Amino acid sequence: MIHVIDEPGTWDADVLPAVQFPVARPATLYEKEHYEKLVGRKILAIQWEDFEGHPLAVLVLSGQDSKCRLATAAVMCDPEGNGPGHLEHSL
Repeated sequence: MIHVIDEPGTWDADVLPAVQFPVARPATLYEKEHYEKLVGRKILAIQWEDFEGHPLAVLVLSGQDSKCRLATAAVMCDPEGNGPGHLEHSL
């Protein structure tokens, strides 16, 4: 169940498992399914990698990814490379 809250900072994280704020367009089914796979994971460590000459923080997560490897996530540009941030993972 997703609880809708209109103003940031007005919810208790222990009571409300997910919060949505007004956006220009609703999230696509792909976006919802992609990010829902992160729910319940814990960040265990931060691994630094080189990305085209720039440091990239890779979050090491609890559990395994969809290929039974170490679960990780990193903030990248959108999947197509032309929009807002995208939290990439292979869960």
